[in-house]
This record gives sequence, structure tokens and C-alpha cells, in this order.
Amino acid sequence: MAPLAEAWVSLLHRLYENKYLDKEEVISALLPHKKEHRGGSLAHAIAGAAWNSEAATKLCALLSDVADSDEKSRQDIMARLSLKLPGDRFRQLRRDQAVDFYKRAKKADKFSRNEAAKAHLKEGRLIPESRELYGIASGAQTGVRRTKI
Repeated sequence: MAPLAEAWVSLLHRLYENKYLDKEEVISALLPHKKEHRGGSLAHAIAGAAWNSEAATKLCALLSDVADSDEKSRQDIMARLSLKLPGDRFRQLRRDQAVDFYKRAKKADKFSRNEAAKAHLKEGRLIPESRELYGIASGAQTGVRRTKI
């Protein structure tokens, strides 16, 4: 999954940088639209299945770039990352318990760290201070060099 996801995120980033896609189109391509959204979310899938990959790093860099455009976009991204989608199988939770992006990333980071992805999220102010991932990301290197496409 990771190489295909990385290619897709890289393509979206290039299209966004060259102004072929606007921020709303990028957000819609990566994140769920609403709470009742039953389809998958590429961002949620990457956080759960490929956290320690270039796909996750590039995803977080792209989301940070889009969030930098204005406060409304940043709030929209954070709201969508907070949506709980089914598909996780945590041992301590019910089978297929719905979990949001932040919990998926926190769980995955315990097993396989991705300091660059966390730093991009923190740099873009995309992690609410109330989330455990915020504390984990505070230990991540700040001033991360933008990930190249």
C-alpha cells in the first residue's frame, strides 16, 4: 500500500503546488467529508497501516502546507482528522472499533516512529494540544525540512 499511497500523495502535492488543485480539493481527496462517511480515508489508512513510510511523511507535509494557507483550512483539516472511522482492531477495544487519525498515528508511532511526519503535523499546528499525539510530537524535531516530492 505504501508505494501507491506515496505516489498518490506526491501527485496531489505537485498538483496543489502548481495550482491545478485548490486546498478544498486536496482536503477532500485525502480526508473523510463528514462523521457519517462510511468510505475510507487515505489519511486514516496511512496512519494505521503505513505510519513509518514516506507516504505518511509526505501526507503530513502536504496537510501542513494546505493548513498554512489559512485558519479555516487548518480547522477543517483538524476536524476531519478527528473523525472516527471504522476499521481498527485494537486489542483493548471492540473489534472494528471506530478510531480517528490521531489515535491511529499514536498507536502506530509506539511500534514504528515517524519523527518527520509528527514534526510536519506540529509545524502545521494540526494536532490539538489536548491530544496525546501532541505530547509525543513535542519530542519530535522541529524546523523539519520540507519533504520533497
